[in-house]
Amino acid sequence: MTKLQYTTKDAVTVFITKFDDWCTSTILQDEGVISMLEGKPPENVIDENNPLGTVECFLQLFTDREDYELCQIMIEQYPELRFDHC
Repeated sequence: MTKLQYTTKDAVTVFITKFDDWCTSTILQDEGVISMLEGKPPENVIDENNPLGTVECFLQLFTDREDYELCQIMIEQYPELRFDHC
């Protein structure tokens, strides 16, 4: 797991575990996930105290599944999740 900025390792672990039985194609059919990938966090995420934490959890989920194209889309939509190693 990479360094986290907006959530915790435990939160990511719990989040990823909830999606163990969901294939990526099923997750991508969810309107909220589609909205998030377009750079508009879904209403239920915006209402949270830490919407970027939820987005970061999805980023970790897709990273673990080696769906790097989705990760790139997320980083482009949410540049604050990017780590600059310069």
